[in-house]
Amino acid sequence: MSLDVHRGFTVLGMIMADQIYQIEGGCWWLVHPDWNGFSVADLVFPSFLFIMGTAIPLAVNKNKPLKLKNVIRVFLLFAIGFVLNLLDSVFNFS
Repeated sequence: MSLDVHRGFTVLGMIMADQIYQIEGGCWWLVHPDWNGFSVADLVFPSFLFIMGTAIPLAVNKNKPLKLKNVIRVFLLFAIGFVLNLLDSVFNFS
């Protein structure tokens, strides 16, 4: 349950950090520093890495072997991300 709470706070932080530039006079502690410095927004990505590193051993163990459908899902998600990035670089959507 604590991992889910951490995940929820991390998603909340991600939403707040992404929307900070659309809010007039927003929270100063969510703005990324120009070069030197550190803010709360800089903790979002490392927090996601920690969550993934903690969740994988909980989801896969000796009693629950890795299934073929899960491996196929990983490769499909990677392929979708790769194609979307390729299309973005070719057609310059951003």
